Amino acid sequence: MQVLSQKADEKKAYGDAILEVVRPIETELKKVSKDSDAAVALALYLVSTYQLVSGKEVSETASDALLRQLEALFATPELRKLTDREKQQSYEIFLYTLALDGLLLEIAEPNQKQDVKDLAAQKLEGLLGIKLSEMQFSEKGLTLSSSSSAPAPSSSPASALARPRPRVLWR
Repeated sequence: MQVLSQKADEKKAYGDAILEVVRPIETELKKVSKDSDAAVALALYLVSTYQLVSGKEVSETASDALLRQLEALFATPELRKLTDREKQQSYEIFLYTLALDGLLLEIAEPNQKQDVKDLAAQKLEGLLGIKLSEMQFSEKGLTLSSSSSAPAPSSSPASALARPRPRVLWR
């Protein structure tokens, strides 16, 4: 991705614009998770990016199932070993990537919107190794087609805690 600007004042303006997008997202996430949970941020990122790029709606049932999958994934011994700093960094990566995608879509000219969607799909693949075309949402959550090299999150329930569904911010 090209740098938006080389000038310090323009970089600050872009940073401020991203923060304006991030703050309402963080407010919504805090309603879902008081701990700024990386699993919730990842669920929001996956669902929002899928809907942004594909134009297909993800049902509340599928979103809830995805959140349970990700909570189970983050409860595995491997991911429980992450430090608080690593968890915070994961949270911020998903949140800021989502915010940047939304901001770019908002400021894009009509003939550039597909480029923004393509970039969002490329970032998803770069961050997680998942191709959007291989993602499928159902009442079981997220599954990936067999051609994907990245494993789908575990489908075992992570907790009995019923959390509200993350709100999708862009469609």
